[in-house]
Amino acid sequence: MYAPNHNLRLVTVNNRDYYGSTPLSVGDLAALKSADLDSQRAVIHARGSEIAAFLLWLVQNENIPRRPLDEQGKRSGGIALLGWSWGNSMTMSFLARASRLPQEDRALLDGYMTAFIMYGKRGDFVTLRSAYTHLSCSQIVLGTGLVCLQKS
Repeated sequence: MYAPNHNLRLVTVNNRDYYGSTPLSVGDLAALKSADLDSQRAVIHARGSEIAAFLLWLVQNENIPRRPLDEQGKRSGGIALLGWSWGNSMTMSFLARASRLPQEDRALLDGYMTAFIMYGKRGDFVTLRSAYTHLSCSQIVLGTGLVCLQKS
């Protein structure tokens, strides 16, 4: 109701193993429950890669406007990626490993990505500033349970 009035489209995706989504494999579930950090990491990295693949598909197939400068020098269009609760692990994995994407994929996504929003308990974000200083973000907004990294 409100989104179209602001030229906004919401696309929501459930993580694997959530209602309506593809279940995690037996092997992935075992890895996440194990004490082996490398196994856990591999599952989370795979989910981050799935986010990258989805975002690439989205911009190539769904007529998403790029984020150009308008006449007043402001940006519009593009994608704001939001992670919620456990989903933040997957979105952060995507961001942390984005430099490992093929150059053409990074260049394509760079024309669309505008912000990364984390939603969850405030305590979940304690290490955010030090962990993501390599990102070219102009703004970090800390609120009660909300963090936004906005690309300049």
